[in-house]
Amino acid sequence: MKLTFWRTKDGEEVDFIIGDKIAIEVKATQKIQKNYIEGLKKLQVESVIKNFYLFSQDPIELLSEQYLAKLWNGEII
Repeated sequence: MKLTFWRTKDGEEVDFIIGDKIAIEVKATQKIQKNYIEGLKKLQVESVIKNFYLFSQDPIELLSEQYLAKLWNGEII
């Protein structure tokens, strides 16, 4: 799958786009802030990408049951 990035004219961006399946925003921070997902939310409106993720160094674990089910069913990659 092709690896790209996404950016709007007003500067919103998403760090990694993998094919039409995955959008990943990466933050090198210890604390997630609400505004870190703005690019992902704007990209989600386009209804092109299927899965959206934020990775950071924040020690909280936010893996949902829905994410794990998709992972094991081969729906993520």
